[in-house]
Amino acid sequence: MPFPSLTMVNGYCFQPGLFTGIGLGYEYLDCSMMPIFADVKYILPERRHIPFVSLKLGGAVPLGSDELYSDYGFAEKTTVYGGILISPEFGVLFPQKGKNALLVSVGYHHQEISYENFSNRGPENLGQRTFVNFNRISFRISYLFR
Repeated sequence: MPFPSLTMVNGYCFQPGLFTGIGLGYEYLDCSMMPIFADVKYILPERRHIPFVSLKLGGAVPLGSDELYSDYGFAEKTTVYGGILISPEFGVLFPQKGKNALLVSVGYHHQEISYENFSNRGPENLGQRTFVNFNRISFRISYLFR
């Protein structure tokens, strides 16, 4: 099942072909998350359709805790924690009017999250921490304003 993701990166061009920036966005994995990351993009020498490589490194912040219903029908309070985000990509930049461009890329996206359940099954109220790694292929369509 595809997971929706919406991100925005604000950055700077240090030298021809090297862009860096800080990104912020929204992703839905098992819960709503806000990824915060650094983005480095290297655009290869100019051609009609310009190839590029990109790397995003950062983490994610949960946008709330959820109340889940177990297989037994009772609610469990769940605390969600973020984790690291790594996303290398490669793609093609299509120049548009002015200096703007359309970017299409394919990559690997790794996101870690964890959550803690506080079960109401007994008087001891036991907690259990579960770690989840989301590994997926990403397909991105972006627009670059310069």
